[in-house]
Amino acid sequence: MRIVATVGLLLAAPLGLLAQIAPLRSSVSSASGQFVVLDRRVGPPPALPSASKERGFIDLEPTLLAVSCERIKGALNSELGAPTQWRGKIQVTVSPVNNSGDDYAMVVDRFRDGWRYQVNLPQRVEQTMYLRTMVQALLLEMANRQATEHSADVPFWLVEGLTQKLLAARQTELILAPPGRSIGGGSGRGSSAS
Repeated sequence: MRIVATVGLLLAAPLGLLAQIAPLRSSVSSASGQFVVLDRRVGPPPALPSASKERGFIDLEPTLLAVSCERIKGALNSELGAPTQWRGKIQVTVSPVNNSGDDYAMVVDRFRDGWRYQVNLPQRVEQTMYLRTMVQALLLEMANRQATEHSADVPFWLVEGLTQKLLAARQTELILAPPGRSIGGGSGRGSSAS
């Protein structure tokens, strides 16, 4: 059973087609093992223009993305007072930039042993959209822990409200850019731990 979740600008994309277009370069697992980041970038994107930095764009790096996902999960669990146990794996694919609305996509699959989530992000991503996408995936994973037949519907107001709260309180802690890259007007920093 394949269920496609869409919120706001999140548009369903044929992720299988993506795998045929851009070969897998590497994969990185997060500290908890919940997140697996697949690198399908075809090379570094052109330099990030100053105007893009000012509008909140960053270039995703798979290793930092795995740490960022764990931090977002921790911040969201803390905000909601939720337990840290998880059931559904979240696969995050970093795709080449092609400047289309299909860059952001989420597919929810039901298997015998539970739910799996596939998130597609472009290698150059707008920070708010990135955080919103990950918050949505994590809320779906939480909501589907007891679901058996149909994926839960997470209201957009909840996704957006939590996204804005996390951005306001912890943006530089949650969204990691490669060293020397800008985050919210400041200098980006790498990470050594989640």
